Amino acid sequence: MNRARDVALTLDDTTGCPTSLRSGDVELDLAVTLDLVVGGVEERGVQGGLHYRDTTTLTGTTATAPARRRSTGLDDQVVVTTDLQGWTVEWTWTLHPSEGPALGLGLILTPPTTGERVLRDLIVRVTPQLPDDAVVHVPGAQLRPSLEVRDLPAVVQVASAGGVPGSSALFGFETEGATMVVWPFCRTELGSITLSPVTGGCEVTYATSLAGEAAPDESLEIEPLLLHLAPHTGWDDLLDVMPQWYAGLALTTPQSPPPWLRAASIFEVQLGTSLFWGGHSYTAYPDVAALRADLDRVQQLGFDVIQLMPRQPYPSYNLHEVGDVDTSYAPADELRALVDDCHARGMHIILDILMHGVLDNESIDEAAVGVRGGPLAASLETLRGQAFDEEGVFYPVAWSRHILDFEQAWKQGSPVHHHLLEEHPDWFFRASDGHVTGIYTKALDARTGFADAFIDACCAMVETLGIDGFRFDAPTYNDFPNWSPETRHRASASQLACTSLFRRLRPRLRAIRDDVLLYTEPSGVLLRESMDLNYNYDEQWLLASIVLDSEHGAAHRVRTGHDLVAWYHDRDAALPPGSLTAHHIDSHDTFWWPLWGDKWRREQFGLPATRAIATVNLLLGSPYMMFVGGEVGLEDWLPVINRLKREHAALSEGRPDFIVLAPDAPSLFSVLHHHADEPVAVLVNLSDRPATSRVVLPEPGPWHEATGQDGLPSQVTDGDEVTLPAWGAMVLAGS
Repeated sequence: MNRARDVALTLDDTTGCPTSLRSGDVELDLAVTLDLVVGGVEERGVQGGLHYRDTTTLTGTTATAPARRRSTGLDDQVVVTTDLQGWTVEWTWTLHPSEGPALGLGLILTPPTTGERVLRDLIVRVTPQLPDDAVVHVPGAQLRPSLEVRDLPAVVQVASAGGVPGSSALFGFETEGATMVVWPFCRTELGSITLSPVTGGCEVTYATSLAGEAAPDESLEIEPLLLHLAPHTGWDDLLDVMPQWYAGLALTTPQSPPPWLRAASIFEVQLGTSLFWGGHSYTAYPDVAALRADLDRVQQLGFDVIQLMPRQPYPSYNLHEVGDVDTSYAPADELRALVDDCHARGMHIILDILMHGVLDNESIDEAAVGVRGGPLAASLETLRGQAFDEEGVFYPVAWSRHILDFEQAWKQGSPVHHHLLEEHPDWFFRASDGHVTGIYTKALDARTGFADAFIDACCAMVETLGIDGFRFDAPTYNDFPNWSPETRHRASASQLACTSLFRRLRPRLRAIRDDVLLYTEPSGVLLRESMDLNYNYDEQWLLASIVLDSEHGAAHRVRTGHDLVAWYHDRDAALPPGSLTAHHIDSHDTFWWPLWGDKWRREQFGLPATRAIATVNLLLGSPYMMFVGGEVGLEDWLPVINRLKREHAALSEGRPDFIVLAPDAPSLFSVLHHHADEPVAVLVNLSDRPATSRVVLPEPGPWHEATGQDGLPSQVTDGDEVTLPAWGAMVLAGS
C-alpha cells in the first residue's frame, strides 16, 4: 500500500470488515466490527445526565461495493462502503507513512432516507487473535504491567484519551514475533473503553459516545481508531518511539510551564464548612483571616502553592455567576490581601475554578428527587468503600449522599431559578424536549458563547487579583450529549468542547503573564494539550492495591514495589513528552466521598503506610498536592522531603527513571533522578515487614543518605546490602 511501510489489511469481501493485519513477514488475525445504537427515549440518569431506554442496536455490515484505493498525495487510503441495516458506513483506512501508528480509521455514517436518524452511540470492537501467553500492556490502566492474556480479569475498564482518570488509552499486545497496538483515539468524543479476554484472544470495545441527528443528505464523521503492527519488536522498543507518535498526531504538551512549578508542593484549602453524612462537618478555615493566620505553619511544612477551593457550602463545586469572586471565594479585597501575603512569602496562589454548570433550587430539587427515588437509595446508610474502588460501585452511592448532605445549604444560597436561563438560553445542555439537563447543576456547554464569557472572566481574575493560575475542576463533568436545536447534529461534541476552550484560553492568559499556571483534573492525553499540569486520578487505585493486597492480591493487581516501578515506567513513557502530573493521596475528592472515619488515607491504611506512599508521591519528580488536614501525623516528615526537593535539583528538574534499584526485595519501590551531574535515588519499602536487598546504583559511590534518619547508613556504595524498616524510605544522593 505504501513505499514507506510494508503494511496490508485483509478485508472480508462480504462484510467489508478487516480479518487480518500484516506488516513485513508477520500477519495477525483480527476482527474489527461496528454496532450502531439508534432511537430510544431520553431519561434522566441515576446520577443526572441522560440515559436512553428502548434503543435499537444495529449490527452486521454488508459490503456494497469493492474496496477502492486512493491517494491524498501524502497518504495512501483504502475506502470500503458498507450497509449497516439501512445506514451507509464508509470506512477509510489511511496508511500513515511517518513514525507512529501505521493505520488510522475514519468513518462516515449516513442515516437512511426514511426511518430512524437519531444515533445514540457508535461502538467499535477490535479483537486480535492471541495465544494465552501473549502479554498485554495497557499503560495507566488498573492492571499490573506485562500481564498474560490468561491472567486478565473478565472485564477491564480503561479510561479514554479524554477521560478523567485517563492516560493514553493505548493497548499493546505482545507475542513472540511482534507487538500489535490498538489505540482508541478520538479528539471529538469522550467515549468509554473495556478490555475482555475472549476465546482465542482479547476484545477491545470502544463505545465512542458519538451521537447526533443527521438529515438524510447529511452525515456524521469520526476518526475513532489507530492500529499498528510492529514485527520482531518488543513493547519496550515501542515505548521508546512513542514521543514521535504524538508528534505525528500533532498532540503536544506546552513546553513552557511556569518556572516555579516542577518543585512545587501544593496545599489545597477550603473556606467554610463541608457537610457529610450522619451530621458530620469539616471546617479547615472559616474565612480568609484564618487561612492567612496559618500561612506560617503551611510554609514550614514545605508547601509553596495555595490552591483555593470555592467557598463551602455554597457555591461549592458550581458557578454562581461567571467571574463572580465575592460569592465564589471571598470578598475581593480580602482575597487580594491573601494573594499579596502569599507573594510576599515567595509563595504562589491559584484558584480552583468551575465551568460545568450553575446551581439553583430547581436543579437541586431535581437531583435530590432522583436520589431519593432512585435504585441507590437503599444503600445510602449501609455501603462503605474507598473513593476510587476498582469496580466503581462505591462512587455513585457516595455522590448520592453528597447531594443530600448539601441539599438544604445549597438551596439556601442559590437562586430559585438562575437568571442565565433567560439571558443566555443557548448556553445550556438540553434534552430533545427542550428541558435543561445536568448532573446536579444546569449544565453549561463550552461550544456556546459561555466559552467567551468564561475566558474573559479568567483573564480578568488574573489581572485584578494577581493570582498565579487556575485548577479547572471537572471540565468534562457533563459526559452526555447536548440535544439542543443548535447542537443536535453532533450532540456528543459538547462533552470535549472544553479542549477548544482551553486552546483559546492559554494564549490569552499567557499574554497577561507568562508564568500563569493552567492545571486541570482529567489526566487523559487530550486534556494535556493546553495544560501545564494534570491530576493523578489514574493513580488512586494503586494505594489500596499496594497496601491492602500486598503480595497476595489478584494476579492482575499491582501488588509490590517492583510492580509499581513497572506501572509508572509504562504510564509515563506512553504520555506525550513534557507531561506533568500533580501527585496526591489526600485531596478534597478522596476526602469527600468515604464515610466519616474512613476519609483520610491515614484512617484507611494507617499512618506508616500513608507516610510511605506520600514519600513516593512527593519524590516522583513532579508537583505534589495535599488537602488541608492530610498533613496530620506527617508534620515531622513533610518538611524533610519538601526540603530535599528544593535542595536537590534532580528531584524536581531532573529526568526520573523508573528502574529496579533493589532487585532482591520485591516490596522496594525505586526511582532514579538525573540532573546535570547529580543523580538521586529514592527507595521506599511498600510493606509492613523490613526488606533487605543489594542496591544497584549507576555510579559506585559513595552515595550519601540525605534524610538523616536514625538506623539508616550514612553512606551507600553500589552493590551494598541495605535494610529498610517496614514502610521505611531512604534518599541517596550521588556526587
